[in-house]
Amino acid sequence: MEDISKYIKDDEDIAFEYELQNDPGQLQTWVRYIDRWREQNTNGLRSEDCILWLFRRYVRQFMNNVDVWFVFINWVIDNRIYTDYNEVATIYEESIRNCGNKSEKLCVNFLKYTIETRDLSLIRKSFDLGLEFTSKHSHYKLWEQLLSFIKNVLISTTESLDKDEKSQIEQFGETISKVFEDDYDIDKAKEENNKTSNIWVSIFLERYLIVCPSNELLDSLTMLGGTHDYKRIKEQYDKYLFQNRDYTNLTRIKDFPYSLNLVYLRVLCELNDKSEYQRFVGTLKQLYSFNHTNLDLITAKYLMTNEGFEALEVHLDTLLQSTVNIEDFSKVSKFHFDFEEAIIDQCLNRINKKEVQNTKYNFQEVMKVHLEKLQMLTNDHSIKLNDLYLRKSPNNVGMWLRRVNHFQALKEKIDVYVQGILQIDPLHVKEPGTFGRFWCNYAQLYWDNKDYDSAREIFERALKVPFPYLKDLETIWFSWVEDELKLNDPTKACLLLEQALKIPDNPMAILEQYENSYGNIPTRMVVFHSLKLWTLYLDLLESEVISTLDKPDEMYKKTIQIYENMIRLKIITPLLFVSYARLVAKYESQIKSFQIYNRAISSFPPEIKYDIWLLYLNVAVRSTLSVEQVRDLFDESLSQLIPNQINCISIYLLNNQYEEKQTGVTQTTITKLVKSAKELSSKFVESKIQLWDLALERTKSHFGLEMARPLYEECITTIPRDKATEYVMSFANLEVALGEVVRAREVLRYGANLLPPLRNEPLWKYWEEFEITNGDKEKYKDMLKFKKKLDEEMKVNTEQVSQESGNIEFVASKTTTHVSQLSNNAPNPEEINLDL
Repeated sequence: MEDISKYIKDDEDIAFEYELQNDPGQLQTWVRYIDRWREQNTNGLRSEDCILWLFRRYVRQFMNNVDVWFVFINWVIDNRIYTDYNEVATIYEESIRNCGNKSEKLCVNFLKYTIETRDLSLIRKSFDLGLEFTSKHSHYKLWEQLLSFIKNVLISTTESLDKDEKSQIEQFGETISKVFEDDYDIDKAKEENNKTSNIWVSIFLERYLIVCPSNELLDSLTMLGGTHDYKRIKEQYDKYLFQNRDYTNLTRIKDFPYSLNLVYLRVLCELNDKSEYQRFVGTLKQLYSFNHTNLDLITAKYLMTNEGFEALEVHLDTLLQSTVNIEDFSKVSKFHFDFEEAIIDQCLNRINKKEVQNTKYNFQEVMKVHLEKLQMLTNDHSIKLNDLYLRKSPNNVGMWLRRVNHFQALKEKIDVYVQGILQIDPLHVKEPGTFGRFWCNYAQLYWDNKDYDSAREIFERALKVPFPYLKDLETIWFSWVEDELKLNDPTKACLLLEQALKIPDNPMAILEQYENSYGNIPTRMVVFHSLKLWTLYLDLLESEVISTLDKPDEMYKKTIQIYENMIRLKIITPLLFVSYARLVAKYESQIKSFQIYNRAISSFPPEIKYDIWLLYLNVAVRSTLSVEQVRDLFDESLSQLIPNQINCISIYLLNNQYEEKQTGVTQTTITKLVKSAKELSSKFVESKIQLWDLALERTKSHFGLEMARPLYEECITTIPRDKATEYVMSFANLEVALGEVVRAREVLRYGANLLPPLRNEPLWKYWEEFEITNGDKEKYKDMLKFKKKLDEEMKVNTEQVSQESGNIEFVASKTTTHVSQLSNNAPNPEEINLDL
């Protein structure tokens, strides 16, 4: 028996021992005894070995008491009594076996302790022991701890090791390097990989799947997918997800998380189950069409590993020819480029190591093949990108034209045009004229190579295409005519235009039907209404009229007929009317050309009439018409334009110039200028001022300053106040020049009343200089008093601010007497009446 004398140190210890001998089952005595020794240990009076000796006696006395074991184990762990965690595990196991089915708390803590040790064998032992000694209803507590450990520690560690921290090229390089090895066996390599996988985790998860609740099934399968135990993963996925490998139940598979389906796809790839892989990836493409390209790239990796490089190349080329958006195209292109670079790097490394060839691969030949492939990918990238855009929008003519520019050889260009013509639906081309230009460019290839018959045949075929836009047919006819002119054959060009512009019997009815038919009437039926082609025809004929020595009359009559046809079709423009008039004036008479001007004026709205009238009048004033006839023309033009608020300043000035040339500067010409300034709309202020300036200048220079007084008075009262100030100062200058200082001062007083002083600073500055030069001290004071008076009287009228487009209008105060009222109520006998 162990000597207890080395543990018993004082009388109190002896007292506890006597008490325990009398009643060893007294739990409280044991607790007080142990607490005393633990306190002494804290004070350094008792060793941990002593306490361990006492605890051993304590638990032997209460072998099936969970709480006693719990206190003992916690003390052992907290004080690190044992450095080997297996000894603690032994205590746990002893306590659980002694406590039996009451040891749930101990089992949970034992598992927690073993998880902290990260000893997988010990964890499994504690877990199995817990399942044995706890009720089924409490098993979930053990599973929760274990699954948390698997998910947060084991699976996350595995995933961190699997993370693709390397670039895609480096990953490809590793795979290619393995394929290049002579003894590389895919199935054998995968078997080795499975041996190193997390078998421990997969076994536990397999066990858990048997008992896990249905709402945790998918999460558990996801964790299982994080292991590398591919055979077990497939077995469990087949068991719980894809019963009997049935991939046809799309509704059921769609309910699974996308990531879970990808795990299964990866497993099939790793197990090299080709038929199952193809079936399942086909199912996923049906379900996840938005991830079609990602699934295809996963398949590409499968082919690289299991089928060989040639199968991968074919697969990638097919993908590039079938993508329908730029994002997918970029992904596939990058994958393909990275693969080619990786395989070239691997070949180069082996060549540098003098591994020129092995039993299966000649690395120099392999590198040469893939260098050529990489070069081809680089050169064809823009073409393949163009293919993508055309797959998305085959009726995008601009893309077809760009495609032509990617090729240099004539045959290749022709093939693109033929392909485009076959694929483009003219009714779905959105931009007018582009498809017609496409046909013209096609014909131009043959024309530039002097194969004129083939080019003409293409033009004829193009004219039969049901274009929805007139611009396309215009482009084709125009291009054909231009090409014929390059051969110096204007006759052929004219014949083409005659064919294109042949007017039907009832043209306006056909046009109306076309506009209301919504595409039921072919556009080629209304080519005769093309202004562009008629203008081209006119240019050709007029050049022929000028250059043709024989039969000029015949060409002239033909040209006249073209103009008349355009008038009849109502497509003639003002400039063409003017050209028509000039042609008639040149080859017939000026008087007859005036009839053309009159027809033009009657054909257009007032805004256009003004320009025609101006041209017409410029010709008329230099013609043989009598003065009265010209004057009648001026009067007629103004009677048509003035009521329509047209600014006729140029016509007024031309009229004045004509009258002065006929009669010189007279009172009549000046009166006419004044009348013009008055009748011109008030919205053309600058034009009105221009006419007043001319009238004043002519009066002063030809009839003297005094004759200008009534014009100044009338001008100041008819133009806006802010513009009138300048004329007030000019009027005052005139009076000073005539020696009428008093009249000049009254003119300035009138002008000062037009605007508030703050807005009339130039006039007040002029008035100050005027008084300094021509007045005296009293007059200067009177001026200042008058200015102050106006400052007080003219206030801001806030009621009208919003009506002035942001400008503040100053008006006389409503509470004061206006200057005009003062003059009416208290007339000044010395005042000079200016009739202003």
